[in-house]
Amino acid sequence: GGKGGKGKGGKGGGGFEGRFEPEPSSPLQLPPRRPGTPVHLNHADMDNGWGFLGPSMLRARRNQSPKQWIGIRANCGVTQGRVAFSFMNETGGNIRLGYSTPCATLELGMDGKSFGFGGTGTKSHSGKYDKWGQTYGKGDVVTALLDLDKHSISYMVNDHLIPGDAFSIPKYLWGHAFFPHVLVKEATFELYFGPGQGHPKIYIRPPQLPGGFSWFCDKADVVSDKVPSGPPPYMDETLAEQEAAKALQKMMQCGASNQACHREQFADWKQKVNAYVRHFQAPLAFEYTAEKEQVMTRVTKSSKQQLMRDGYGCSRMICEFAEESRKKGSDVFILNLRPSGRDRLPHLAEISMARVVLISADEGEVNIEQPELTISGEVEKIGYEGIWVTTEYAKLPYSRNGLYRVDLGPNVATFARIDVMLDVLQREEPAKPGQFGKMGIVNPGTTLATCLFSDIGETVVAAQIWDPSLRPIPNPDSDISVAARERHDPLPRPWRRHGPVPESRQLNSTQVRALDMVLQEERKLTFIQGPPGTGKTTTAIEIICGWIALGKGPILATAFSNKGVDNLAEGLWARGVKVLRVGHCPEDRPYSMESHIGGRRSAAGRGAEDKAVREADVIAATCIGAGMGLLRGMEFPFVVVDEAAQIVEPAVLIPISRGSRQIVMVGDQCQLPATVISKEAQQKGLDVSLFERMLVLGMEVHMLGIQYRMHPLISHFPSWRFYRAELKTGVQPHEREHNFKVLRRPLCFTNVEGRESQQGSSKLNVAEAQCVASIVKALPIEPGNIGVITPYAAQVGAIKSSLKKTIGDDALQMTVASVDAFQGSENEVIIVSMVRSNNFGGVGFVADWRRLNVALTRAKRLCIIVGNLPTLCRNALWQDWVGFHASLPNQTVDWCNWDAEQGHLGPLEQNQEALAIARVTQKQFAETKSTELKKALPIRGEYPGMAVEEAKIKKEMQQMKQAKAQKPNEEQVLAAEVADPENKVYQTADDILSQWLKERVDEMARDLAKTGGKGNWTEMMKAMSAAGLSLASLKSAAPVEKRIDVADGNVYTKEEFIECYGGTTEWDASEPAKGGSTPGASTAPSGASTPTSPPKPQSTYQLPKPAPEPTPQPTYQAPQTAAPQAYQAPSQPPPPPQQPAYSNPQQQYQPQQPQQFQQPQQQPQQPQQPQQPQQPQQPQ
Repeated sequence: GGKGGKGKGGKGGGGFEGRFEPEPSSPLQLPPRRPGTPVHLNHADMDNGWGFLGPSMLRARRNQSPKQWIGIRANCGVTQGRVAFSFMNETGGNIRLGYSTPCATLELGMDGKSFGFGGTGTKSHSGKYDKWGQTYGKGDVVTALLDLDKHSISYMVNDHLIPGDAFSIPKYLWGHAFFPHVLVKEATFELYFGPGQGHPKIYIRPPQLPGGFSWFCDKADVVSDKVPSGPPPYMDETLAEQEAAKALQKMMQCGASNQACHREQFADWKQKVNAYVRHFQAPLAFEYTAEKEQVMTRVTKSSKQQLMRDGYGCSRMICEFAEESRKKGSDVFILNLRPSGRDRLPHLAEISMARVVLISADEGEVNIEQPELTISGEVEKIGYEGIWVTTEYAKLPYSRNGLYRVDLGPNVATFARIDVMLDVLQREEPAKPGQFGKMGIVNPGTTLATCLFSDIGETVVAAQIWDPSLRPIPNPDSDISVAARERHDPLPRPWRRHGPVPESRQLNSTQVRALDMVLQEERKLTFIQGPPGTGKTTTAIEIICGWIALGKGPILATAFSNKGVDNLAEGLWARGVKVLRVGHCPEDRPYSMESHIGGRRSAAGRGAEDKAVREADVIAATCIGAGMGLLRGMEFPFVVVDEAAQIVEPAVLIPISRGSRQIVMVGDQCQLPATVISKEAQQKGLDVSLFERMLVLGMEVHMLGIQYRMHPLISHFPSWRFYRAELKTGVQPHEREHNFKVLRRPLCFTNVEGRESQQGSSKLNVAEAQCVASIVKALPIEPGNIGVITPYAAQVGAIKSSLKKTIGDDALQMTVASVDAFQGSENEVIIVSMVRSNNFGGVGFVADWRRLNVALTRAKRLCIIVGNLPTLCRNALWQDWVGFHASLPNQTVDWCNWDAEQGHLGPLEQNQEALAIARVTQKQFAETKSTELKKALPIRGEYPGMAVEEAKIKKEMQQMKQAKAQKPNEEQVLAAEVADPENKVYQTADDILSQWLKERVDEMARDLAKTGGKGNWTEMMKAMSAAGLSLASLKSAAPVEKRIDVADGNVYTKEEFIECYGGTTEWDASEPAKGGSTPGASTAPSGASTPTSPPKPQSTYQLPKPAPEPTPQPTYQAPQTAAPQAYQAPSQPPPPPQQPAYSNPQQQYQPQQPQQFQQPQQQPQQPQQPQQPQQPQQPQ
């Protein structure tokens, strides 16, 4: 609102020539306000043409007036404190509100003594306009906040506090009285000054004020010197409604700029964007409140010494304003805090540049809401000599001894940048025809934006389903998939590369397919799923290198965490890319800002930093860091977002809305989501990432299908349970074998009888901590190659304490962390302490399958799980883990028991209760595995958020038991075979699934024949669809030869074997697996009786050892075939196939200039003829 005439100082009128800043003047001496004086609009301090609705003088509108805009002030003012008043736009229309001094003009924001914020998301002061905040219109409640302690003005729209200050009050106005001020063009409005305003409110519903603020009528201390000489001009309600309707109709016929704040009344896109923005405002407020509470809990519950040891704060500091405390051109002050009584500042691990800190009196109270006790600021520099902090407060809290404490505060910058991003989105308009929007492909009005911002509430709820396998599968025909496949818009001008072109490197076919989708098909939006160890960061780096080779830039490489960004920057620098890491980065890194400018930033100046940014081919920053001032004004047409499934959705908008033309998002929705500490925010879906939510809409996602981290037997269960058996292995078992005499196999479960205990809001298990320390001591491996993870923060401390007592200083070489903190990391040996041990079977969030997936996929050679087997086996997911590993052809787990008295490991049979539970779990798994294998995770209905047809499952289980009664199973040990009703033995999930589905289809076919084709057709079609079968394929499809790898229990077709291991010699030398044979014997737990081994196959194959990678990467070393072929891009890029169209597992990718082509229309699928060659089918 408020864009009137053609004044030189902006787009607003009033005739003011440019920016007007009055000379400093003394405040007017105004009469004090008497107690009980009502606060209302002052008809002696207004333009002509107002009409008041009712005697309260709180509701009004513009009546007949020759001026386009008319202004009015309140009758009372304030000279100190923190106050607020609210305003409601009843009818819609242009309006501006704020504060002014009594001698300012009535055209709010047009001189240097008034400050206004309008409905088009524009603020104005001294005749200068700036885009700020959100648009608002009919029905919105806007609150103007005046802080005379900090000398600032800010605003709320409805319940949302717009981040940052709209205005800093110039020093020449300090001490002046400020009056509420409104400037309108068409709107009818109501004001609210607080409960003591003299009249009750009518329509307005004022919000809850931020901490420290009071309603205006409670703090007003002066009255206006302008006294009315007559009665106010009242207006009839009916006439007001008629005038409002006429004004609105006239406004709708005006230009787009006048319609902006009302567009939600008639534009569908605006309604969706407003709903999208408002959806996130409440959960973000909940999260910020929770973080503040967390900070206050840490400060009040911990001693100053403890806070200093943990790196969260420091006490007994001398705090002074710097000599040149005010930065040039702003109202920001610089504080210098230096240690008192010591030469150097202790190392504060958690306090770094750009973090918010709290400054309080050393012996006083810490209270974020009261600036007389605690002020906040942002760290500009920190070193051994002290801390430099920028703050908007001109006065320090009082300290009796002159000393202060500094504490890490809430991460204000994160929430402020997210809120600013949402404000920009909310006030942005569609690009004009033929132009490219400021926000790129996510600019409101684009096809992609329509998909992204539509139905936010419904899609978030759908994405909150605990199990992703219940969500819709990727749909190539969905709106989001079709929009994402569109070719990106070309750059308006050629981009000049500043660094060398990286050489091509070896990639497997799934990685090559990912590059094709981005570089050849030039999709606007590409989703890549990277399970653990599949090289998703490497793929992201190769995509960036491909862009550079094609002359596309500048490029923004971003991730959720600083560690993720460092991995990207490290990998790009190793590939020869000219990359600049901005934000939190050690100075000695070759890609740091200091390395680019040749010295310290403080000495080089801002000009050198700006030059470094302009001359870099790739900028690496966190998603939040992408909103820093250093990058303001820059556009990034090409963006890669790593860790995309760990980022709250509004945060990821920051990097992808900087003029983006092509976006690549890399993540894994099957690992842990974004960290959100507020339960209310979680319930409202703040932890749902954009990556997850788009999958609900059917977004196509390409999965990197070969892992290079884990021993095949470690990866087998996660692949089967979490990735639908589609995750293959690219390493051979002997490459990940260990020679530890203590344990023989790559997996170990150690049962511990110690009970859990509570520590605050967390839990710990002292017996497990002691067990972990003993295992570490017994393992013949360097402590640095061992990682210990646990779901609970309290257990982290307990394990560190036990390790220090057991192995001394060697414990410092180890990494002990929570599962959440260890995501993205790996180590040779991983020990997982599960903590939970109780009589009622409660496992808490240990039951979260995503957390288990992360915990089980960190180890390369050996994964040791320490837990209480009776407790864990009451959970269905852990029942699957125990039963699954007993069903493999070779025993894959060392089953042990921890003897707390003797302090050593023994066989599981030492604990008869745990052994019996393990046997029962194995038996139950064998009985239910085949019938429930295709049911969506979870398979038993004990996992959260799952509704299972229990009667149907029980019926199927009963039928299986009756069939098994023909051959009683007398073996009571952890056997490695699973028998079906026909006494055949199947060694893998694929075999069991195929046999069960075939039997179901055959049974229903017989029923169809008996009933003449009635009754079971729908059920049969569902089963066939789940099996990937058709009537034609059942009759004519030739069987695909598969062979079993005894080492890992996987079944491979020849094509899959070559894909994973790169050679055919062993395949050709081996014999195919027979229908009912068992490829290996079962090994029982140490000390248990051993059953008779099933017959072994005539021969087995040994997997070839891959050649070393020519260029080592920091993340993983991908295997290489003996004779890789150079990848040649097709002359015409094909549409994305369902399976990779490359025969070699390792190919040298050389990006080519993509050819322009028309995307072919999708043709209906024809029935597959049996004589046609087929792509090898992936196991279900």
